[in-house]
Formats: sequence, C-alpha cells, structure tokens
Amino acid sequence: MMRNFLCYFNNLSIRYKLFISYLILIAVPFCLFIIINFYISSKDTEMQAMLSSRKILTQVQSSLQYKTEYIKNLIDMFSQNDTINELIYRNSDYYRDNIGNWWVDSKKYTSLLFSLRSNPDITTVQLYMKDGLAAMNETDEFLSLNKAKETDWYKKMIHDGEIFQWFPSEYFPQGKNKKCVSLLKLIPSNQDLNVFSGIIKVDIPEAVFKNVLDQSEVTKGTSTVLINKRNEIISSSSNYNINKFIISDLSTTTYSDDIPQSGMWYSKKLENASMLIGVQTIHATDWRLFLIVPYRDILAQSVKSRNQMLFVLLIFILFTFPLSFLVNSPQL
Repeated sequence: MMRNFLCYFNNLSIRYKLFISYLILIAVPFCLFIIINFYISSKDTEMQAMLSSRKILTQVQSSLQYKTEYIKNLIDMFSQNDTINELIYRNSDYYRDNIGNWWVDSKKYTSLLFSLRSNPDITTVQLYMKDGLAAMNETDEFLSLNKAKETDWYKKMIHDGEIFQWFPSEYFPQGKNKKCVSLLKLIPSNQDLNVFSGIIKVDIPEAVFKNVLDQSEVTKGTSTVLINKRNEIISSSSNYNINKFIISDLSTTTYSDDIPQSGMWYSKKLENASMLIGVQTIHATDWRLFLIVPYRDILAQSVKSRNQMLFVLLIFILFTFPLSFLVNSPQL
C-alpha cells in the first residue's frame, strides 16, 4: 500500500506534490501535539481527581464516624443507667399487683428519654424487654422481646452475636417519607454477660446520613453509598442510581477473608462505564463507604480541550490549504 502511494505521489504534478507536502508538514505535527497534550492533560486531570476524591472520601468518613460513635456512646450510657436495669429485671407481677407501679415506672422511663430525644439525629427510642413493663402493657416506647423473636432483625442479631448492630430502613418500615437507620444494642444480664435481658433500639433518619453523603460530589456524576457486611444499602447519596445487583460485586471486590480493605482505590466497569472507586470502613460499624466517580466525568475537561484543538485544526485547514493550493498554482 505504501509503495502504491509513493508511485501515485511521484506521478503527481509539482503543484499537487507541494500541496500534499504542506498538508503533511502542518497536519501531522499538529495531530501529534493534540495526542500528546490530551494524554498528558488526561493523566494530570486523573491525578487531581484522585487527590480530590481521597480528600473528600476521608472527610465523609470522618463525619460519619463522628455521628455513629456519638450516637453509640449515648446509647451505651443510657443502657447502663440504674433505672433502665431496674425496669428490665423487674417482674411483671410487680405491676399486676398494683397498676399504679406501672404508671410510675413508665413515667421514670419517659423522663430518661429526654436526654436522647434532645439529640436532633434521634427520632425514636424503644426498649425491648422479656418481662416487666412490656409484659403488662406494650407502648411505642417499650415492647415485648418475646414477640420480636420471629423477626428478621432479631434472628440476624442473635446469629451475629454482636452487642451493637445497625440495620437499614427495610427492617423497620415506617413509611416512604420516614426512612430510618436503626442502631440496636443488646443489654447483657447482670448475672451472665453471655446472656442478654433486653435490647435498646434508636432510629436515626436516613436523611442524616444522606446529607453527609451528598457532600462527596467530586463531579456531577459522583455517587456515594454505605453498605454493611450483608451487602445491604444503609444509605446513599441523592444521585446514586446503580442497580442493586451490582452491590454484591462491589463488596466482593473489597473483601478478602471477610476483612474489609479500608483506603482501597481501584478501577471497575459498572453498567458498561469505567468507574474510579474508593472504599473506606466506618469504625465501630460493619459499614463500608464507597465513592464512585465516572471516568467520563474525570476526563470531560481533557476531552473538551482536545475537541477545541481539533476544531482549531479543522478551521486552520479550511483556510490555509486552499490558499496554499492557489499559491502553488502555475498561473500565479
């Protein structure tokens, strides 16, 4: 093919030979410049995006960690209150013999809730007990633990055997506009720490976490999601739209022998698009924070600059080459 082109070129007139030579001398270096410039700018842009993403991911992790640890400490102190332990271990016969005792103790419990309810991140506090107040009469604030034994959250909590556990809104549905993330704590027995006598549950509006995740916008297409060890979505940013079936794939990538790899960054194709993905664990929870940045967003500025240079090259060719063609005309 090259030989045919050379033969064709040799048979051309001087006018056309000069025109083609000008075309090659101008267009080829310009195209090489565009390619090299695009490569370098793409790498620089990717590096800057990586640095920004790391910083933002760390900030979001710190915010989530502060909120979860603060709420966890509140519940921990609340569960160790002497009145709470007294109410949990009290026999229901104490109330059956005198209904007035039930009103007195329920008021004691309600007054204890004031400190927790003053926290804007907590909407509901519930105490599950085997006997006591709940055995006599359940309310929205204290419930029977025996009735909860057939629920999914109870079975998972007992199976995992952890003192604290977080559950997404699906386990405690409260309506479309009242989605909450729930923190539950087992209250150990005074006689045997391996046996528990009650459970405290607090509800935190999912919007509390979503507001934090929405601050992670590196690009317009950036999305953030919190996933627990059961691959359940705890919360996500407002623009998160990746199908749920991909969550398992994301989680498998970041687990080795069930140990989450915090601070990990990697590239992956999700829904036929290349993504830059960062992972951080949230301490004192089983959560992993995923920051997902589309590569097309990262390279958007470089692509825009490349297209602008190609446009300039095209304009240059349209005006310069016809002029050079005329200049080399034998009539001039």
